[in-house]
Amino acid sequence: MEVGGRREPNKFIQKQEDILCQPCQCDGVDILADGYCKTCNEYFCSFCLKLHKRLSISKAHVIIHKDRMPKVPYNSDPCLELCTIHKAEIVKSYCQRHDSVGCNDCMIVDHTSCKIQLVTEVSSNYGNSRELNLIKQRIADLTDNIVSSKHEITCTLKRAQEMKNKLTEEIKTFRKELNDYFDRMEAKLLDEVEQITARDVALQTQLKDQCKTMEKEIEEFQSKLDQHSAKSNQLFVTTKLAQKRLHTYQKAIENIAFKPSINVYKFKPSTDLTALKENQTPIGILSSQNPEKTEQSSDYVSDMTTQFVRKFSVRTETENDCWITGMAMISNDEILLADCLNRSLKILNVTETSITSMIMPPGKPLDVTTINSETAAATLTDTGKILFVDTKNGLSTNNILTVRKNCKGIDYHDGHLVVSFCGSPPAVQILNMNGHILHEISDTHIFQHPCNVAFSKDKKTVFVSDFKKNTVNELEIDGNLNVLVKHENLNRPSGLAMTKSGSVVVCCVGDSDRVSMIDTSTTEVLPLYTQHVEKPESILVREDLNCMYICENRGTVDSNYIKMYYLTQ
Repeated sequence: MEVGGRREPNKFIQKQEDILCQPCQCDGVDILADGYCKTCNEYFCSFCLKLHKRLSISKAHVIIHKDRMPKVPYNSDPCLELCTIHKAEIVKSYCQRHDSVGCNDCMIVDHTSCKIQLVTEVSSNYGNSRELNLIKQRIADLTDNIVSSKHEITCTLKRAQEMKNKLTEEIKTFRKELNDYFDRMEAKLLDEVEQITARDVALQTQLKDQCKTMEKEIEEFQSKLDQHSAKSNQLFVTTKLAQKRLHTYQKAIENIAFKPSINVYKFKPSTDLTALKENQTPIGILSSQNPEKTEQSSDYVSDMTTQFVRKFSVRTETENDCWITGMAMISNDEILLADCLNRSLKILNVTETSITSMIMPPGKPLDVTTINSETAAATLTDTGKILFVDTKNGLSTNNILTVRKNCKGIDYHDGHLVVSFCGSPPAVQILNMNGHILHEISDTHIFQHPCNVAFSKDKKTVFVSDFKKNTVNELEIDGNLNVLVKHENLNRPSGLAMTKSGSVVVCCVGDSDRVSMIDTSTTEVLPLYTQHVEKPESILVREDLNCMYICENRGTVDSNYIKMYYLTQ
């Protein structure tokens, strides 16, 4: 019996060899299959088969009826992923040429000239494939980066709030200081007004009292004159006495008349403060110190702090774990790497976040340096060679110089190479580009295991890290020891980087969560705290971009990565 155009489920006891309609089974209904679509690789009951034949998109499919359809049950683990383009179709096909999957309709439309395979044909044992393991590793790496980013965002938000509180406090403090200053200046002016007024009032009061005295005496003279009007002798004497006093009073009145009534003053505001008010000049500005604003970059890395940005994988699909012992910048977005453990030289493109070129040199590379925009050099420690490579269009070998075995660090300047040798005897050599030794420093009192080397800022001296003596030495080009730096923060020093200010940044394998800064003018050693780094092996500083790259020693959790940090003031 059929209900609503849908066949009622078969009443049967399912056997292992029974083949069911796949679309119905997806709906939770078990119905025996009556046919098989070879194009779709799918079993259908009679109802679903009728619909399949009726649809214009599938009516040309090859159908095999029940008596001839494959008797092997279909994959018990069917893919139910729906196509993102054809929403009602299941993804069943794979195009090897484009490395893409899709439904049959996708393959008909976009891959007519390609060799198409069924997913069931290529997915056998995929659960153990290297590709799947790499995808899982990338997912794990991405998850780690996301966790690190979330942590950094949380820290950044905390710093943003702290910065807000600090700025608010500084602005309010400055405003209070201005208020206090204006209060003091106002009080000073008002006190001066009080003093001026007090002097004027005192003078006028004195003159007023003088006038009252004269007025009283004149009245007394007038009274005596009236009193003695009939007495000639007395009137004569009184008049003569009054005449002298009146002359004195006349002089006094004239003096009073010539004296200013008060000192006249006018308030004249400060021209600077008036201009401040009229121009609406702000009481201060907020000066940005973002690391990406390179025009405001500091020349002193020692004045900066670090902020973890991300990490870049440097391991290719065919390699084992990495050990990056040397780095050199060969363009704005390309870093040349010496992978000692995989005996390879690689180029990491930090913009594309991938290894774009790799070669296997005739020896184990330990360090690299840039010669010019198209050439770099690497030390090959086990064969005692210096390999020159072209870097302009990927990596290719150019020339080889024979030196000594156990060559380690290398740096270049103006036609000269400085190379360290960690074997017996330990030494540092200054070479020309033909490999001729210009100077050699081989002194066991100075060196035990010279590791990395770097020309100083003025190129007149060379810095050498000694892994076993826990020192960083500064040598004159002619081989004389200039400065020896030994400090508790220098624990198995390795990679070196010079700054514009002349300071040295040192990676110490014996430390974690920091690198060390050496102020060459004072030999002071300061820690530059650096999160998420364990046993730093090599370092690269880009002051023009306010960033720093660090690789870790072999065997650490992140030895397959380069870690990038912003340098912020």
